[in-house]
Amino acid sequence: MEHTDAFQLIDCFHSNEPVIDTWTFVFNEVNPLTGYYTMLATDNTGWGFSQFSEGLYRPGGDNAHLGERPRYIGERLVNHVLRRVGE
Repeated sequence: MEHTDAFQLIDCFHSNEPVIDTWTFVFNEVNPLTGYYTMLATDNTGWGFSQFSEGLYRPGGDNAHLGERPRYIGERLVNHVLRRVGE
């Protein structure tokens, strides 16, 4: 199996809480000092708010503080995330 250090999306969450950043996309990049994962927080459209940050994420864990895992994601939002990763 080939090892890659490429920046990869590893999980996604949606929150129904009254917050601006209702979507959180978790990437495989981890800060070695804090153990926090790189995340992209964005609004429902992917255009009004979009910010990279770091946060607590437990692979295979519940991660309820990030919201719930969605059943599907809209094409517009996916295109936005892909554009931001490419920046």
